[in-house]
Amino acid sequence: MSKALRVLLIEDSEDDAELILQQLQRHGYELAYLRVDNSDAMSTALEQQLWDVVLADYSLPKFSATAALSLLQLKEQDLPFIIVSGCIGDEIAVAAMKAGAHDYLMKHNLARLVPAVEREIQEASLRRERQRIQLELQDSEDLWQLALRGNNDGIWDWNMNAHEVFFSARWKEMLGYEEHEISHQLNEWLQRIHPDDLLWVISTMRDHVSQKTQFYRTEHRLRCKDGSYKWILSRGQAIWDEAGHPKRMVGSHTDITPTKELEVALRQQAESLAEANRLKDEFLAIVSHELRTPLHPILGWSQTLLNQKVDKNQLRRGLENIERSAKLLKQIIDNLLDVSQIARGKLNMKFSSIDLTSLVEGIVATSQTTAIAKDIRLEFIPAMSAGEESELEIISILGDANRLQYAIGNILSNAIAFTPAGGRVQIRLSEIIDRQSSDRSRKHQSPTDDRLPNISYAQIQISDTGIGISPQFLPHVFDRFRQEHSSRTRVHGGLGVGLAIARHIVESHGGTIRAESPGKDKGATFIVQLPLLDRGDLKSAPDSAIEPQLHLHS
Repeated sequence: MSKALRVLLIEDSEDDAELILQQLQRHGYELAYLRVDNSDAMSTALEQQLWDVVLADYSLPKFSATAALSLLQLKEQDLPFIIVSGCIGDEIAVAAMKAGAHDYLMKHNLARLVPAVEREIQEASLRRERQRIQLELQDSEDLWQLALRGNNDGIWDWNMNAHEVFFSARWKEMLGYEEHEISHQLNEWLQRIHPDDLLWVISTMRDHVSQKTQFYRTEHRLRCKDGSYKWILSRGQAIWDEAGHPKRMVGSHTDITPTKELEVALRQQAESLAEANRLKDEFLAIVSHELRTPLHPILGWSQTLLNQKVDKNQLRRGLENIERSAKLLKQIIDNLLDVSQIARGKLNMKFSSIDLTSLVEGIVATSQTTAIAKDIRLEFIPAMSAGEESELEIISILGDANRLQYAIGNILSNAIAFTPAGGRVQIRLSEIIDRQSSDRSRKHQSPTDDRLPNISYAQIQISDTGIGISPQFLPHVFDRFRQEHSSRTRVHGGLGVGLAIARHIVESHGGTIRAESPGKDKGATFIVQLPLLDRGDLKSAPDSAIEPQLHLHS
C-alpha cells in the first residue's frame, strides 16, 4: 500500500532530483513534489501548499540550504529540513545542524534517506503534539474561571468558616462516584490524594491562603472509586476578610490524565530513541573493529608475499592466514546480510527432511577442536531408543539444514567461548512426547499448526559452566546488536547478531528458543525446541502437498 508524501525539493539539478525521488518511490511512497531553486519560488511554495518534508541541496547557483532554512524559520513552519548534498564537510554539516537542520546525508549514499525522512516526520509530529498540549494547558489556565459556570470541570467551593466544602456532581463523577457517595467534608478530598503528593499539595494550599501566591494551582493524583488514580489539575483562589483571614476558596478540578500519559509516552519514546542511537553508534564501532581484525592479516601477509622473497613454508603459512581471515570476513558480511534480510522478512529457507541427530553430531565434531584447545570438556548426550538394546534415536524434523546448523553451532560456539579453561559444555538431544498431542489425529496439520508444547518436539539443550548472564541482560540476550557491557564479554568480539539470527531461524521452523542463567559466573543454558516431523504424514503425502508448508517465514 503506497504512502502519500509531500516533498519540497530545493535542487537545481534535474538528474539529482530524479535520483532522490526514485529512492523515495522505491520504498512505496506516492509523491507530490515541487522542485525550486531560488528564494521566491520557495516562498511561494510554502504559502500555497502544506509540505511534509524539505530536502535541500547545500549549494545552488542562486540559493543555498542555509538561506532556505532561514526562510523556513522566518515563515514559522516547523517542517523536517534535511540536507542532501554532493559534497559537504563535517564542519559545515555541524554548523547547519546547529542552525536548525535536522539531518544531512550525501547524494552518493542515499540508503539513509528514507529512514531519515520517516524519523524526522515522526519527530515533527511529536513536536506539534507537544505544542498543542502546551497551548491547551495555557488556554485552560487563562479560562479557569469558566469552570464556575458549569463546564466539564469539577467545581469545589470551600467555606472555611463553616468547615464545609461543596463538590459538584462532575467533581464526584470524575472519580467514579455518584452524587450521594461523597459528603461535603474537606477530608473527602484529602484522603484521596496520593500519599506521595499529599505533603506538597497541603504546603501549596497553605502558601496561597497565607497570600504568598496569587492563585492556588497544583497537579496531583486522586484515587478513584475503583482504586486507580487520575491526574488532576486543581486551581483555585481564596477570598480574605478585612483582617486578612481567608474565609472562602473556590476552584476547579480538570482531569489531565491523558496529557500526563502522553507526556510519559513521549518521554519513554525519547529515551528509546536515545537508546537506539546509542546502540547504533556502539554497533558501528563494533563492526569497524570486527572488519579490521581479519583485514590486518590479509594486508600484512599480502604485502609480505609481494615485497619479500619467501620459501615454500612461509608462502603456505601466509596463504593459509589469508584464507582463514577471508573466511572470517565473509562470515561477518554474511551475518550482516542475514540481519538485513530478517529485518525485511526476506531470509530464505529451503526445507527438507533432516536427521537432527546426525546434524548435531556433526556440529559437535566440528567444535571439538576449539574445545580441546581451550581445555574444555565437550559432551554430547544423544537421544537413545527405548528397549533392551538401546541405540541412537533418529530424530527427524522438517527444516533447513544449513540454517539450523548455523543456529545450533552459534549457540555452541558461544558456550565454548564464554567458558573458561577446565570448564564443561554439554549438549543434550532428546525427543519430548506430548501424550495429549500424540493421542489425537494430526493428519491435516502442518508442522507449525500447533504452538509448542502442544505437539511432540525435539529438544536441544546446551549448558555450560561459563561466565553466565546477568539478570538485567537476560531479557535482551536475543536482541539484535546487544552485547552485555563487560570487559570479560567484549574481549570475545563478535557483532552481537548471532543469537538474534538463531532465534529467527528457530522460530521460522515453528520452534522456540530460550536462555536461562542463575547469574554471573554460574553458567548458562540455552534450550531449542523444534516440532518433530510426522513420519506418517510425510510418507502418505505427495511432495506437492508438503510444499506450501515450506515457506511460512521465508
